[in-house]
Amino acid sequence: MVNSLLLSILMMIMTAVLHSAFHGTANFTVTTLGFILFSLCLMVLVIVHEFFHMIGFHFAGKVPWNEIAYGVDFKKGIAYAHSKQMITVKAMKIALWLPFLVTGLLPFVIGVMLDEVFLTLLGAFLIGGCTGDFAFIFKIRKYRSNTLVKDHPTKPQFTVYEQ
Repeated sequence: MVNSLLLSILMMIMTAVLHSAFHGTANFTVTTLGFILFSLCLMVLVIVHEFFHMIGFHFAGKVPWNEIAYGVDFKKGIAYAHSKQMITVKAMKIALWLPFLVTGLLPFVIGVMLDEVFLTLLGAFLIGGCTGDFAFIFKIRKYRSNTLVKDHPTKPQFTVYEQ
């Protein structure tokens, strides 16, 4: 959680720097309605983030839809997608990178290009929310791409089955 917050703060600073560098300014105002809209967009994109994990499990990992679970752990304050089947390290990497690329990096880059600070900040927060995914990618980087990985059903962890 701390890493996610730190990365989000770093990305907010990058938002200001990049908007200033490309557009001469990084102006934005916070209104009650804007804050509510931002919060709603963030919640929707967190759900979309998990959906892209599911897409990765299904298409890269060849996991049937009925073997993929999705939910929200309100005690931990997290949404999750879970493959009930083992998949390869390569497929897991794809499933982990997809949400970052689509819900984090893409809105961040488009927001900077179009000088839309709202969109850039949404991307920044979602990139910050990818720290758990980045940690998993870092942990599995040393294994061969055909090594099997089993996602834990209730915890943010996995088991690697080396051949």
